[in-house]
Amino acid sequence: MTGLVPRLALGLALSACIGFLAWRRQTLSQSGIVGAIVVGTLLFGFGGVSAGLLLIAFFVSSSSLSKYGARRVSKVSAMQFYDKSGNRDIWQALANGGCAALLAVAHAAFLDVNEPVAFMLYAGFIGALATATADTWATELGVLGGQSPRMITNLRLHVPPGTSGAVSIAGTIASVAGALFIGVAFAAFTTIDGLLFPLALHTQWLGNVYFSILHTNWFGLAPSGIAVFVIAAVASGSLGSAFDSLLGATCQALYRPAPGLQLTEKRSAADGSPNELLRGWRSMTNDSVNFLSTVAGALIAMFIFVLFVFL
Repeated sequence: MTGLVPRLALGLALSACIGFLAWRRQTLSQSGIVGAIVVGTLLFGFGGVSAGLLLIAFFVSSSSLSKYGARRVSKVSAMQFYDKSGNRDIWQALANGGCAALLAVAHAAFLDVNEPVAFMLYAGFIGALATATADTWATELGVLGGQSPRMITNLRLHVPPGTSGAVSIAGTIASVAGALFIGVAFAAFTTIDGLLFPLALHTQWLGNVYFSILHTNWFGLAPSGIAVFVIAAVASGSLGSAFDSLLGATCQALYRPAPGLQLTEKRSAADGSPNELLRGWRSMTNDSVNFLSTVAGALIAMFIFVLFVFL
């Protein structure tokens, strides 16, 4: 936990700047800025610079894809009205990054107590972020394939693009690519961090502050060890995204405003009247699905880590 305060300060400053820029670009709401600051500060402070950079990689790539696919999303909205649209709010930020942030805190807590468990928790952090990235990439790029997606629970049933629980070849490829992106980014950031670490040992005039900010406890991790985390990222991100689709097709609340009208994720109509629950649970919103899928991705990554390292 050495150097926690400088890393928290760095995380607060960077996440505040990124959140403000995202708000200016209309990808985050004002409450979304708060969510981004909370997640970013925890990741930088307890996970280290590599973890914070992974969050930035997720956020920049996801925001760019969301903007790029905005026109296509507007076409989807003619078929299905989403519960939330436009700028991401605090609950969406926490749903995508909350699990990863909690695992980063747990990783730091175990680092001086039980290092193998700490590394396992870090694998879970990577799995959670890989899942969030994979799901976002699948959603934003899946519509570009021009295919009619199918429900994950019944691959013979064609549904309009944007339907909760729908999958397609393009979306699946995008999901794997998003998970791979996080894995490769982790390998790159960790390698760079390992190269910087010896420099800190010989930089006396900057002292422990320089050391604590740069060092994220990965120095000495062999390439084979890094490969384990990359494999965990790809597998957990892809499977976690598929779990997201499964929850979306079975448990996520879907409503019908009135007989004959198009389906929606909104609980109530524009006039405030409640919509009829067609399937799923009222408490299972899209934010709930996203959070649970990141938890599933984290568990898968930790399981893979245990298989490679302990067995």
